[in-house]
Amino acid sequence: MEKEISNTQRIDWIDIFKGLLMILVVLGHATGKFNMFIYQFHVGAFFLISGYVSKEAEGNPLKCIGKKGYALLVPIVTVFIIFAVIMQALNEVGLYHYFFQGDYVGLSFLFSQLVRGNIYIPWLGAAWFVIVLFGIYLLWETVSIVYKNGNIVISMIISLLLGALGVITTAYETDSMTFRLILVTQFIFMCGRFCAEKKFVSRIDVETKTTIEILLCNILLFWYLAKQGYTMDIASGKWPNPIIAIVMILNGSIFLYLVSKWIADSTSALKNVLIYIGRNTLGILVFHFAAFKVAYLILYAFGAIPKQDIALLCPTEQVGNEFWWLIVIVSIGLSLFAWEVLKHFKVTRIFIGQDRSVGNLLGQKLDIRNTTVKNILTYGWVIYMVVFCVQQVNPQILYNEMYLKYTNECSCVVAGMYEDNFLGKAVNVRYIAVDDAVMNIQLYQTEHTKGNRVRVFIDGECQAEYPLVEGSNQIQILVKAAREGKVQLMFEKSFIPAEVSESSDVRELTCKLVDIKIKSIVE
Repeated sequence: MEKEISNTQRIDWIDIFKGLLMILVVLGHATGKFNMFIYQFHVGAFFLISGYVSKEAEGNPLKCIGKKGYALLVPIVTVFIIFAVIMQALNEVGLYHYFFQGDYVGLSFLFSQLVRGNIYIPWLGAAWFVIVLFGIYLLWETVSIVYKNGNIVISMIISLLLGALGVITTAYETDSMTFRLILVTQFIFMCGRFCAEKKFVSRIDVETKTTIEILLCNILLFWYLAKQGYTMDIASGKWPNPIIAIVMILNGSIFLYLVSKWIADSTSALKNVLIYIGRNTLGILVFHFAAFKVAYLILYAFGAIPKQDIALLCPTEQVGNEFWWLIVIVSIGLSLFAWEVLKHFKVTRIFIGQDRSVGNLLGQKLDIRNTTVKNILTYGWVIYMVVFCVQQVNPQILYNEMYLKYTNECSCVVAGMYEDNFLGKAVNVRYIAVDDAVMNIQLYQTEHTKGNRVRVFIDGECQAEYPLVEGSNQIQILVKAAREGKVQLMFEKSFIPAEVSESSDVRELTCKLVDIKIKSIVE
């Protein structure tokens, strides 16, 4: 089997495995009905299988940028441009608000987000996975320059240390989210490489007399973990402790492997369908949220949802629980259709990263033959990456954050908040800060109110004013060192929809506090 992986011949169970995972990703976005199981492993298993089928790093980051950058990043940019143009056109004809929430922010802002690496642009859905996966390839090409032995055990030790650093920096949020995700998920990726190197799949095939017993154990573990409330959202850095997280990923991956192997050994039509989906996961990944809109239009046409629901990214809980099957089928079907159309023409195939000759050519062009030039560029790249990583994981900031957490010298207490975290008209935040600090406040405003604002008062004086938009709002406030300082937030509403009354049960602004942290400013 390992010989097969090294060749260009595809392996059925791997495509089926990826096909099943992609269906679970779309299903998880369409409804939360099954997420107590799906969110135990689905994205982690994608990183695991990506590592399993990957080749050993060559220690050539420039070639990696050419080949992997073309195959992974170019499709994201192309699809980004497609949707940016569509959004601009919809705004020009006055139809934007029918399909998207909030106000149109403009092409320049959208492109600035892409350049800055904003991987959570809603209509690109789970495209963050592709960007992080590219980062993993680039990271290990860089590591392989310094460590050229290639011993998988030593590589796993290095990977474990990098993963631990990712877990620590995630806990204290001391570097960029994308960089933290690369550090954490590269360990899952390398676990896949380790499984391929040690031929664990072949051993399962040989040593297992029956798969039923293992599947039953998998199901029991799924049930137990769900009962304990263990799920994880890798994208937002939320997971149980690392050991439980790895157990969940391995449990789900083994279960999916056994199911995939069983389907691969059959001659059913389902086998061919799943293989096809597994070979086109990128297309589904980048198009499935947009295809949700078509499912919403169908539901609206039959009176199943109100018109305003068409603008939602994900369906409401009630609609998702009732019509998840329709949303999943329509979304996957239309995504595959759009992807096939783009692959059909030579020009568009190039611009979605599906022309291997272009990727190979770019890899060859960036594979410098001159030894002296190559060494200069290679070690220059290593120096740059070391400096970049130190900037991202600044030891002084990390130590400061850990010290403050364990000594409680930076903290916030909020008064004026309901039990469900919804805020009243006035909110007092009392804080302790050993040094001058930044207070980070994350608010969420529901769709029931628009055009509101929050004014920030310190010592009775208004320091700043922020407009509030539907959805997520991020506010940063500079505060002075104080053993007991106070910041006051005053919310002002500019309009109340007719359907929302002024009764005491209705929150003043339907504005919810998601998170609040205070961090000292390190000089």
